Amino acid sequence: MKNLLFVMMASMAVPVAAQVSEEALRRFVEGYLPHAPGSTTTVRIERSVNTGSGPYLVATAVQRLAAGRQQQVGLLVDPGTRTVTAGMVYPLPESNPPVTPATLQQFVESSVPQMLSSALRSRVRVRWPVVPTRQTGVTALTAAVSTGYGEVSMPIAVTADGRTLALGNNWPLNRDPRAVRRELIQEAELQTGAKVKEGALLVAEFSDFQCPACAAGWPHLRDAMAQFGDRVQYGMGNFPLIQSSPWSFRAAVAGICVEQLDPGSYIDFKEEVYRIRGSMTLQTADELFREFVVQRDLDVAKFDACYMKEPAINRVLRHMELGHRMGVQGTPTYYAGGEQLPFGDWDTIRSRLTAIVAAGGIPESAE
Repeated sequence: MKNLLFVMMASMAVPVAAQVSEEALRRFVEGYLPHAPGSTTTVRIERSVNTGSGPYLVATAVQRLAAGRQQQVGLLVDPGTRTVTAGMVYPLPESNPPVTPATLQQFVESSVPQMLSSALRSRVRVRWPVVPTRQTGVTALTAAVSTGYGEVSMPIAVTADGRTLALGNNWPLNRDPRAVRRELIQEAELQTGAKVKEGALLVAEFSDFQCPACAAGWPHLRDAMAQFGDRVQYGMGNFPLIQSSPWSFRAAVAGICVEQLDPGSYIDFKEEVYRIRGSMTLQTADELFREFVVQRDLDVAKFDACYMKEPAINRVLRHMELGHRMGVQGTPTYYAGGEQLPFGDWDTIRSRLTAIVAAGGIPESAE
C-alpha cells in the first residue's frame, strides 16, 4: 500500500514538477546554503499541488556534510513565476470552508497573523499588497513583526489554497542567490563598512551582542579578515534576537551612536560589550554603555541625544529587515561577496576568503 501511494503521488506530481526541475532547485540551494567543500546536496519534492490560481511545489533541500552532519532548508516553489521562497515551510490546517482565490486575502489578513503571532511570540500584522498582482500558486507577502522598539518587515509567502506558509525571502530561480545578496547589501548602511571600497571584498556579519557564539566567533573572524588588509572590508549588520536577548537591541543602538561619534571606536565598543556581556543585565546596560562613552572621552551629550532615539532605533530595525531578506536564521551569520560562510570552520573560511578575493569578490567564480 505504501509503495502504491508513492507511485500515485509521483505520477500526480509530474505535470507540475516538470516545470521546475530538481536540478534547478539544487543549483539554487548550492548558492543559497553555506559554502561546504565536499558536501552533497539533494532536493526532495514533498508535495506538488495544482490550485485554481496555479501550481506550487513544497520541497526540502538537504546538504550532507562531513562526519554525518547535515543542514537543510525548506523550499516553497512557484513554477508560474519561477521563484522560490527559501526558509522555514509549514503545512497549515485545512480551513472550513476551504480557502479559495476569492477568500485568500481575508485568510491572509485574519488567520495568518494569528498563527505567526503565536509562533513568533510577538504581535504580527499582515496586509494584502496595495497594488494588485495576478494571483499564482504562491503569493509573496510581508509580515510586520512588533519588536517592542518598532516593527520589522519579515518576508513570508502563502499558497493560493491556504495550506502552506513559508517564512523567508522570495528569490528568482534564474539567478544565483549570491549575486542577489550582493545587490541587497550593496546599498545597505552597515557599520564599519557601509560602502564597499572599489575592488574590496565585503564580509558582512549579522550578529547579536548578547549571543555567546557571536562573542566566541568574533576573534576568529577578525583574524581571518586581517590577513587580507584593505582587500577585505568588514560590515556589521545588527540582528538582535529580542525574545532571548533582553538587552541586545539596546546594545545595537548604543553601537550605532558610538560609531556616529567616532567610527574608530566601534570595534572597541563591540569587543568591550563581548568582554562584559556575562555580567550585564537589562537594568545595568544603559549605564555601562554610557560609561564606555565617558572613558573614551567622547561627547556624552551627543550620545544621549542619539541613544534610544528614533533615527538610531530605525537603523537597527533596517539591519534586522536586511538580515531576514538575506536569509539569516540565527547568529552569527557571515557572508562574503553574498556567499554564506560556514560558522566555526575557520580553516575553510580562511581558504574560501582567499579564493573569493582572487576571484575579484565574486564567489560564483571562485575555485
